Amino acid sequence: MVGIGDRIRALSARYHWVAAPVAAVFLIAGAVRLIVWLPLQKPVDWEIYRDAALRWQAGEGYFLPYQLSGPYVPGAGEPLYPPVILWLLVPFTHLPPILWWAVPIGALAAVIVWWQPRGWGLVGMAICLALVPTQSVYLTGRPTMWISTFFALGLARGGWAVLVFLKPSVFPAALVGIRRRWWWITLAIYLGLCATFGLAMWIDWVHAVLNSGGGLLYSIQDSIVLGVPLMAWLGRSRHTEKVEYPSEGLAAGLS
Repeated sequence: MVGIGDRIRALSARYHWVAAPVAAVFLIAGAVRLIVWLPLQKPVDWEIYRDAALRWQAGEGYFLPYQLSGPYVPGAGEPLYPPVILWLLVPFTHLPPILWWAVPIGALAAVIVWWQPRGWGLVGMAICLALVPTQSVYLTGRPTMWISTFFALGLARGGWAVLVFLKPSVFPAALVGIRRRWWWITLAIYLGLCATFGLAMWIDWVHAVLNSGGGLLYSIQDSIVLGVPLMAWLGRSRHTEKVEYPSEGLAAGLS
């Protein structure tokens, strides 16, 4: 069975001379928009989650009172990620804010450079980088940028993908490498971190999300950001370990 990755690589080999210029056009267009947009966009999502982590460390609630009291319209700085993300957030409240961006962007860039994507996989990656939803995630400091990096590391090594569970709306991406022992070890560690927060706090999270009116898939539109590492992986010229998926069909489709 010919998988998606095989088709992309075959297409790349046939029209390789077109791919690089097309990718360059999208990268330049995206860079221009980013330069114009950067001074105008505040890091609002980083501020929301930084304040939530600081509030929790001060002994107050991670969620705001009105998130738990009934339906509300999101938009006033409400945290909606599950409480386990505090293990990621808290250290960064004591570090220079720039590291909130530098660490995930640097790790993602390192993985992409290692893969050396070419052809139409490179074009797909460039398109994803140029899209407004992707740039918005990075400009506002949304934790989704970390999810994209965890997905990339999972595609490279398997176990890291477990951390995609931090964003339940894109949970299928967390299944990368599920048949590898390291994935299950990482899952056990992740569940241990989840267990450090009481059941009441997890119930509060469900209430906060459902009261927002969006359900547990409230931010599924952010999944476009995961297209950056996925396209780079599909177009890679340097192959890493074979990543195994829950079903042979999915493995065949992506390998």
